Amino acid sequence: MKIYFSPGQVPMLLDSLKGMNALEEKLQAFLSSSAKAIALAASAGGSPEPYDELLAGLEVQKGEGPIHLSLTTEGWLRLVGSPENLKRYASFFHFEEDEEGSHHHPEYVQVEGYIAAGSMSLILEVDSEQELRTS
Repeated sequence: MKIYFSPGQVPMLLDSLKGMNALEEKLQAFLSSSAKAIALAASAGGSPEPYDELLAGLEVQKGEGPIHLSLTTEGWLRLVGSPENLKRYASFFHFEEDEEGSHHHPEYVQVEGYIAAGSMSLILEVDSEQELRTS
């Protein structure tokens, strides 16, 4: 997993098809557990182009209310929300075999109380060949 970031742009989390589905499984297992938070480190190897930098990872915290995605001062994406909203968000990490090269937008859901005002957007993209070239 790599997380590409430039100020003022939507960050992109990129992984292979297998890697993205493994991330979804980790997130769903976390959400079914009693743990309050999980930190998923990202790879910092390779060039961040066309973005400015690669972020350190994704931290997910069980909380209350709508999803709120933000950038920490340590260079991590922090995702906080109720377990129900986090489960919906995490479901977007799942990609079918025929979705190689495609992307998902977890915030594109019309459910009241799902995404907090001011939350960052995130692009989830599967590109197994790109991930192999840059790992």
